[in-house]
Amino acid sequence: RGRMSVMRASERTIPVRTLLVAAAVAMLAAAVISIKDTLILVFLGIFLALVFEIPLRAFMRWTKWGRGISATVVVLGSAAALAVLALLLLVPMVGALRDFLKSLPDLVQQLQDSDELSWAGDSGAAENVHQGASNLADSIPNAISSILGIAGDAFSAGLWLFTLLFLALFLLIDMDRLRGVVRVMLMP
Repeated sequence: RGRMSVMRASERTIPVRTLLVAAAVAMLAAAVISIKDTLILVFLGIFLALVFEIPLRAFMRWTKWGRGISATVVVLGSAAALAVLALLLLVPMVGALRDFLKSLPDLVQQLQDSDELSWAGDSGAAENVHQGASNLADSIPNAISSILGIAGDAFSAGLWLFTLLFLALFLLIDMDRLRGVVRVMLMP
C-alpha cells in the first residue's frame, strides 16, 4: 500500500459552565455599551466634584459659610463664568468666520490679480479655486443657520451640562458624609 494519510476529526467539548461565563461576559459588555453615555456623565461628575473640592474648601474658609451654600456658589458661579466667557468668545468667532467666508471670492480675486499668484494665470486650477470660493460664500447663510440653528442638539447638550453640574454639586455637598461612610466600611 502507498502512503495514505488519514485525517482524523478531533472533537472538543466545551463545558456548559464556560459557555455560561462567556454569555454572562457578553451580556455585561452589551449592558456597559448601552449605558456608556450615562457612565461618562457619572465619571465626569465625580471628576468635577474632585476638581472643585479644593476651591470649595478655600471658599468655605474665606466666607465661613456652610458646605452646601459654598458648593452651590462655587459650582454655579464657575458655570456662569464659563457660559459668559463662551458667549463672549463664540459670537465674535462665528461672526468673523462668516465674514471671512463671505469675502473669500474677493480674496481669491485679489490674489489672482496680484503678483503672488501670477504664475497660476488663467489656468483651470485658478478658475476652480475661484468657483469653489464663490460656491462656499453663497452657501454660508444656509450652513450657518444649520450649524447654529439645531435646537434639539442645543437642548440636549444643555440638559447634559445641567445634569453634570448638579451631579458634581450634590457630590460636593455630600463629600464629607461619603468619606465617613467609606472610612467606616474600610476600617477593620
